[in-house]
Amino acid sequence: MEILEGTRTFQGFDHLIGASVDIVADFAAHPQRTVSDTGVISLQLPATNVIAGLPYTPELELLHPEPFAGDSTRVQQFRPRNINILVQDTIGTEVVFQDEDGNEERVETIPARKFGQPMDAAVPPFTGALELAGNGWVTPFNLIVRQSIPMPITVLSIILEFQVDDT
Repeated sequence: MEILEGTRTFQGFDHLIGASVDIVADFAAHPQRTVSDTGVISLQLPATNVIAGLPYTPELELLHPEPFAGDSTRVQQFRPRNINILVQDTIGTEVVFQDEDGNEERVETIPARKFGQPMDAAVPPFTGALELAGNGWVTPFNLIVRQSIPMPITVLSIILEFQVDDT
C-alpha cells in the first residue's frame, strides 16, 4: 500500500479569487475557505485529493399531495404514516417538514457516518431506503429533501404512505 504525503495548500483557483468555497478533501467534507488573491486555498489538515467549488444546496421539494377518499372527494386531513426515500450513493441528507407558511416544523438529519464506522476513513456512500415516521395530522404537507454538505446525493424515489380522515 502506497502512502502519499498530503499538502495543506492547493492552487489553480484563480477564477474563484475572494470567493468562499466548499471543499471535499480526501472524500470528506472540509470547512469552507476563502480563495486567496493568488488563487490558493489553505486547508486545516494535509490532503492528497481536493475538490472545491462555490457552495450550492440542492433541494427536492415534493408537490403537495392531494389524497382522495373512495368516493372521489378530496380528503380534508391526512397523516403521512411512513416516508421511504430510496437513495443511491448518498452521504448525509436532511429531510425537512414544512407547515403551510413554509416554516420548518421538523428537520430529520440522516447522518453521514453511522456509529461504529472508523473515523480515520472516508464515509462510504449509502444506497438503500431511508425510513422516516410521519408528522401527525396535517392539511398542507410540504416535504423537502436537501443536501447541505458538499457530498453526493441521488434520490431515486420517495414513497409516502397515508392514513386519511374521511369524516
